[in-house]
Amino acid sequence: MTNRQSRLDRWHAGTQLADASADQNQLQADKPKEAPEQPAAADQARGAQLPAATARPAKTKIIKTGSLTTEVDDYDAAVQQVDGILARFDCYLADASTKESAGGALIGTITIRVAPADFEVLFAALRQVGRLTGEDVKSADVTAQYVDLEARSAALKITEERLMELVKSKTFVDRMDDLLKVEQEMNRVRTEIEQIEGQLRVLADRVALSTINLELREPGRVVPSASLSVEVPELGPAADALTKALAELDGRLVSGKIKERDRGSLAGEYRLKVNLDRFGDALAAIAGLGRVDSRDVRDWNAASAAAPWAARVPCDIALTLFERTRDLPAGSVTVQIPSLADAVDTLEDAIAPLGATIAANRTTQRDDGSASASIQIRVPAGAFAELVSRVETLGRVTARELTGETGHIIGGSADTPCTLALTLAEPQRQIPSGGMVIEVEKFAPARDRLAKLVDDRDIQVLASNSSQRTDGTWVGRFSLGITASKMDAAVADLEKLGKVSSREIRGIGLGELSRIDPNALGVIEVILAEKAALTPEPDRASGSFRKYLRDGLAGLYESLGLIVYGLVVLAPWLVIAVVAGWLITRTWKRRKARAQTEPRP
Repeated sequence: MTNRQSRLDRWHAGTQLADASADQNQLQADKPKEAPEQPAAADQARGAQLPAATARPAKTKIIKTGSLTTEVDDYDAAVQQVDGILARFDCYLADASTKESAGGALIGTITIRVAPADFEVLFAALRQVGRLTGEDVKSADVTAQYVDLEARSAALKITEERLMELVKSKTFVDRMDDLLKVEQEMNRVRTEIEQIEGQLRVLADRVALSTINLELREPGRVVPSASLSVEVPELGPAADALTKALAELDGRLVSGKIKERDRGSLAGEYRLKVNLDRFGDALAAIAGLGRVDSRDVRDWNAASAAAPWAARVPCDIALTLFERTRDLPAGSVTVQIPSLADAVDTLEDAIAPLGATIAANRTTQRDDGSASASIQIRVPAGAFAELVSRVETLGRVTARELTGETGHIIGGSADTPCTLALTLAEPQRQIPSGGMVIEVEKFAPARDRLAKLVDDRDIQVLASNSSQRTDGTWVGRFSLGITASKMDAAVADLEKLGKVSSREIRGIGLGELSRIDPNALGVIEVILAEKAALTPEPDRASGSFRKYLRDGLAGLYESLGLIVYGLVVLAPWLVIAVVAGWLITRTWKRRKARAQTEPRP
């Protein structure tokens, strides 16, 4: 095992090994200690058997590479010129690629492989293509690298052969683990040999054919761009017209987005691509869509549109199409109609095709029996004008107040809901009312007849009042509620109570009852007054005397009342004054008496 391990170590060092047969291994094991130097001598003897290439002087191997950068006016013409040059030499095109810059200028890279003998001549010919902006030529001597790789390859192949001989030996028949190690080593050696041979082939190829890298570059171009904002009546038709114009100009829509602006109006934001030769036509077509609100065109040179390369230079256009912000309509309309029920039915049929709906409906019944309805109608703004026209055909328009744009609205705002306040009103009906003064002989019998009439005619007594006048006659005031259907007959019966001295009643006669609700309650003010008493002149004089006497007595009575009231108010002060006077008088008398009784000096 020790001898086998020492052999593996020497194989790794690239030296020659002794015979691997089992007999030779045994003989080497029996040799004295100085015998280990014999294998080294054997290895040196076998070194004379290495390939002759490693012993001969190597031929010089040179790799030539060159690069050229040229600016050309027309890329396609320059490529054709290069093809013509290459056709005259023993070379071939190894690689070619083309890319386009932002301005549409083409940039091409060409890799040419040519025999070293033709390198200089071909390089000089390619320098004449276009305007030379850069060149580089390099020569690399790879002789030492090539020889080293060949030597390494030869040594590894010898190692591979020895490993194969060792595997075939009977020594490893019963030692599987050693066999696996040897196979792993063989795989590693084979992989390294293949890598070196690949490097040798590459070097040989680069030595056999030189490389020229040619770059053809068109001059940079200024690409125009534009940004426009256009007001259009309606976004949908404008967008369709834009699509049609792009198709005619061979342009394309890169992106598009629609958003809603104020009050339902729409705006579209678009990015367009159009070739330089149609750029001006595209701007004109966009301007024809509507009113240009803003326009910003950069780096635009109309002369560039006629250049040969203009058809392949794409230009960007940022476009905004927007609808005008609408002042949405609203308002109210009042229509007088014969019948509210019929008008509502007609209204529902009229607004249904317009997409309108009744949002609210409040009906009011008036005291005169007529009805009115306050209706809120929700309708798209585009149909508002038509709605107003239809509701006005329901009857006679008595009031109309509209705000905003009342004409036909188009575009996105046409779908925005608006409100119309509609009032449908039946004409007000005249309720019979008035008053009459009836002079009667006696108040009490007339009042009784009126009470009977109230019961018979089902009349409502709303108020009543009676009083006696100074002449002794009576006057009664009655407020009577009478339905319109019974008004004529009731008035006729009231007139029979006595002599009608005055009469003013409204709402009856001359066919006016046709406009009156039969159940409407009219109010008649009736005054029943007894005739004033008629007396001769003397009696009237006597009555005047009695009146004067009565008035005088009433005045005297009032005077006495005032006197009594004054006495009541002054009584306490009179008592105080009397008492004070009595005390003063008494005091004075006592002083006088004392003065008389006292002796004089």
